[in-house]
Amino acid sequence: MKVTVFSVEELRHLNPESTDAVYVSGYYHSGDGGGGWYTWQTGTPREDNGGTIITSLHHHAGYWRLSHGGTGDFRMFGILDDTVPADDALEALVNDPTVTDIRAYSDLWFRRRHRFQRSGITLDFQSFHLSTRDIEPAPVNDPFAAVLFFQGSLDTEISQITLTEPLLELTDIFPVDDSNHFKVGEWYAVKSDISGGAAARELQKLVQVTAITDEHHIQVSYTNGWTLNPGRVISWQRVEPVQDVTVRSLRFTGAGSDQVTGSHPLAFEYAVRANVFGIHSTGVILAGNYAPLEYALHYRTVFPAQSAGHRLGRRGLSDSADLLPVWRYPRLPRVQRQTPE
Repeated sequence: MKVTVFSVEELRHLNPESTDAVYVSGYYHSGDGGGGWYTWQTGTPREDNGGTIITSLHHHAGYWRLSHGGTGDFRMFGILDDTVPADDALEALVNDPTVTDIRAYSDLWFRRRHRFQRSGITLDFQSFHLSTRDIEPAPVNDPFAAVLFFQGSLDTEISQITLTEPLLELTDIFPVDDSNHFKVGEWYAVKSDISGGAAARELQKLVQVTAITDEHHIQVSYTNGWTLNPGRVISWQRVEPVQDVTVRSLRFTGAGSDQVTGSHPLAFEYAVRANVFGIHSTGVILAGNYAPLEYALHYRTVFPAQSAGHRLGRRGLSDSADLLPVWRYPRLPRVQRQTPE
C-alpha cells in the first residue's frame, strides 16, 4: 500500500510494516519543495543524513531511501534559504555516487571548505547567491582552500629517468625507464627537475598516454615546449584525475580580510574536463601568486567580464583583481591526433 505523509519527520514516525513506498509532500510541510518518493530498504541500516536516507523510529534493520533519479537539490535536506548552513547537504549529495546533478533553488550558506574526489557531476546554482560568512579558517598559503575543491589522487610510486640525449622541442615522444609500466589511456603527472629559482621547471604537466612506441618511450597528449638537455631528470607519477565536473551559474561573496579568514569559490587539481560557467565573485582572496587550478586539461570556462574583490599576492593585499587567475592558467595543451583505443 502506498501512502502520503506531509513531512520528513512524519516519515520517521511511520511504521514501515504498513507500507514500503511513501510520498512525502514536503520537508517541513507540504509544498515547501522538499520530500519526494521514499521506499523502504531492508537489511543493513544506514546513517540518517536528513535527506536522501531517513531512518525509522520503529525499525532499525533498514531505512527509507529517496528516489531522486540522479538529480538532487538542497531542499531535500530542508535547506530552503541561506539562514541554515548547507554543508552537510552538499557533502551528502556529492558523495552519493547515484547523484550526478545537483541544483540550488535558493541562496545558500557554506561554513566549511569542502574537498572532493568525485567525478561525473554537475553543480548548477542557477544564479543563486552563495555566502561564506563565518567560514572555517584556511591553512596559511594554501591556494586550494576553496569552498569547493575537486582533487584527483596521486600514486605513491614515482618513476624517474635521467636524459642521455636531448628531449627535443615539439616532440610528443617521451623517454621512460620501462614502458611496460605504462598503459594507453592512463594519466601521469610528468615534470622535470628544478632548473632555477625556488620552483622553476621547464616541464610540469598532466598528460595521458596515447601510445607505447618502444621499450623505453611512450607517446603522450602533450608536445614538449622546449628542448631539455642531457642530464635533466624526468619524473612520472600516476594520477587518477577527477573528470567531467561542471560548476555553473553562481553568485559568490567571499568572507574575511586575509588568506586565512578569506574564501574563494572553486579549485581543481589533477582534473580533466573540469568546466566552469558564469561565476560572479565578490570579495575573493587568494593565497600567494598561485592559481587554484593545477594539472588540469580539456577544461572550458565562461565568465562574466569582471569579478570584484581582492587578491593576496606576494607583495601583500591588493584590490586590483579582475577575473580570478585560476581561469587563465594553464594554457590548454595541443590535442594529439592519436587517441587511446
